[in-house]
Amino acid sequence: MVLVLTVAAVWVASSFVVQSLEDKGIAPLLLTYIANSLFVLYLPMHGMLRKWKSKAQTKEKGYQGVEGGGVEAKEEDEHGAETMEIVAEMPSATGANMSDRDLAWAALKISPIWFVAQFTFNASLQSTSVTSNTILSSSSNMFTFLLAVLLIGEAFTATKLASISTVILGIAAVAVADARPTEGGGASSVVGDILCLVSAFCYGLYTVLLRKELADDERVSMTFFFGCVGLFNMTMFFPILMLYRVFHPAIFQVSGRNIGLCIAKGLFDNVLSDYLWARAVLLLGPTLATVGLSLQVPMAIVAEILFGRAAWVGRVGRTFLTFLGGALVLGGFFGLQREELVEEVYL
Repeated sequence: MVLVLTVAAVWVASSFVVQSLEDKGIAPLLLTYIANSLFVLYLPMHGMLRKWKSKAQTKEKGYQGVEGGGVEAKEEDEHGAETMEIVAEMPSATGANMSDRDLAWAALKISPIWFVAQFTFNASLQSTSVTSNTILSSSSNMFTFLLAVLLIGEAFTATKLASISTVILGIAAVAVADARPTEGGGASSVVGDILCLVSAFCYGLYTVLLRKELADDERVSMTFFFGCVGLFNMTMFFPILMLYRVFHPAIFQVSGRNIGLCIAKGLFDNVLSDYLWARAVLLLGPTLATVGLSLQVPMAIVAEILFGRAAWVGRVGRTFLTFLGGALVLGGFFGLQREELVEEVYL
């Protein structure tokens, strides 16, 4: 559980870092590009882990029988080296083990969605609070289940319908509480909330496609997959970054210190937190680990109050709607997770 708390704290802290960097003029596009490109660090890590595993398998080859695949999967889970399985078990599009080429192809298809999810998340923090951003981001679970019904054929139950309706009511409450007019030509909070919902939708789509594209096999190398995501993000979006520079020449007028903060954000919020999250899933299971991340909401609320950035504090109506919306979103979130846990137990 310590890993889950660490990941939740890192993600909340990173939201404040993103807000601070954007207040200093860092473009969300540049920040997203730097952070996502750092996933490429997983590729050399994957190479080293593969060599290490190959040596280990050679030494223990005498202990493996014809059905050694199950033993390999168990060893990978125990060491946390090769698997890093971070998605819940769902019906898979393929049954055979995936090659590196298959994984790279899956990463190529999923990379743009991941980039858009990250970009809209970062951009939303320019015009909405961290609390609202965190609450609305929790709606990604709702989008995950809706898209799973449409794309994978997952069963849709009355409990899921009630949970999704609860999440929608919570989103509406948070949007009303967060609504404020533009100030100094800045973007309206409504724009920030919409961007956050777009990010939640893209993350839900990313999750479903991840489950659909990757084989239902614990031996799938997530280090190689994420490394490919970083490589494709770096190459595919570089031309877009250069095109953006044509219309916004100041995008690269950033101090070395702020670039360092962008890199640090990417290393901790993207690379390290994803590894810790994967380890948490291996130790606790996907459902319990995901539910544990709901602690981001109270963490964000407390942090905004301590930093004096909670615009809703001191306004009874907005405070009530913020807490009501948060409770509704989390209630729907827990309902969906409970339903998934029941299905895992009885199927």
